[in-house]
Amino acid sequence: MSTDRTTLAASHRLSGLDAARVWGTLLVVLLHAAVPYIPEPMPGLYWPVDNRAGSSTVAALFWSIESFIMPLFFVISGVGSCVLLERRGAGALLANRRSRILLPLLTIGLFVLFCEFCVWTIGDVWRGNLTWKQALRFSAKQYDPRMWGLAHLWYLQYLLMYSLLTCGVWKLFRASRMPAIPLPLLAALPACAAVAALSREPQIVTDFEHSFLPIPTRFAYFGIYFAAGLLLKPSLECTTERTGRFVSWGLVALGMFGLMFATEEIRGFLSGVASSTPGLMTFALTASAVGLALGIGCLAIRSRRPMSASMSYFAGAAFWVYLVHHGLCGVAHLLLDSASLSAGAKFALAGVLVLGASLGSYHGLVRGRSLDRFLNGGRPSPGETPAAAVPAIESSQAA
Repeated sequence: MSTDRTTLAASHRLSGLDAARVWGTLLVVLLHAAVPYIPEPMPGLYWPVDNRAGSSTVAALFWSIESFIMPLFFVISGVGSCVLLERRGAGALLANRRSRILLPLLTIGLFVLFCEFCVWTIGDVWRGNLTWKQALRFSAKQYDPRMWGLAHLWYLQYLLMYSLLTCGVWKLFRASRMPAIPLPLLAALPACAAVAALSREPQIVTDFEHSFLPIPTRFAYFGIYFAAGLLLKPSLECTTERTGRFVSWGLVALGMFGLMFATEEIRGFLSGVASSTPGLMTFALTASAVGLALGIGCLAIRSRRPMSASMSYFAGAAFWVYLVHHGLCGVAHLLLDSASLSAGAKFALAGVLVLGASLGSYHGLVRGRSLDRFLNGGRPSPGETPAAAVPAIESSQAA
């Protein structure tokens, strides 16, 4: 029996996607906590401390997360944009993005970037690249060019631009709902596009580029997943329960299968070792990104489990954790740099310290205050379904 579109749209608040966002935020914290402890540094990624003795286990975790985490967040954000467009229209989406992305990026985001600049400068002095006298005088020419960019906040910039493009197309075609594409076809289309992009430039995933402006190849690649997220919920609503379950778990299985090869292929690529199987890295990266991003997205949309009080708390903290964890990772790595610990132990300790500091600062400085409302929006009225409960920078506030 086919799932009824109207019933699915109104019967639940997509709390599964909020849960997916919480777990995704945790993985992002672990990703950045691992940066200095992988044997092959990510090209282009500038960090306060240098990679020294690395850990293969930490590297496997790092590259596994890196393979799919941002595609997952863009799929989640695409679903949220679809919800807002279909329920309230393009004007509501634009207003939401202005208050929930643009304003936080221009206020708290710029403050966070300034703090990170200070931490990274201390790292330059620590490594001997700058003297304290040079650092205090400040001359932009003295700093590594990779200091200048949006760092981890590039996600907000890209999401804002995708939303603007979506609203433009929505108004151009005077649409009232997203088209429903058969779910297998919806999975195949981004897979083909991702293969085409990564076979030409695998550095989209393996490298990092600091910039204040969008990088065309990265913008196109991650736009694939945002577009897939826009179409995912309508496709599920027009898919039978059995088919939807089969495709969802099949995608997750495909993603896990891709991860089995992705880490070693990436590490070999960065070390200059030719793969024994041409095209295997492209396949592994595409399978892991498309499989896990869309598979987890499908399972989360289909979830009917209400959010627990603890999960609601973490959902409210997720945006704050996303904003501040990056700089806190730099601080933790500086503090641990001279410690006589293994790379794995430093990674674990850094992860615990950063997550604890992020949540502690949220609880003490943000939760229940005006800053909480600024970041997460007001709580919905009783019985009201939030317009967009699922993008990575939005909170459903189910409590």
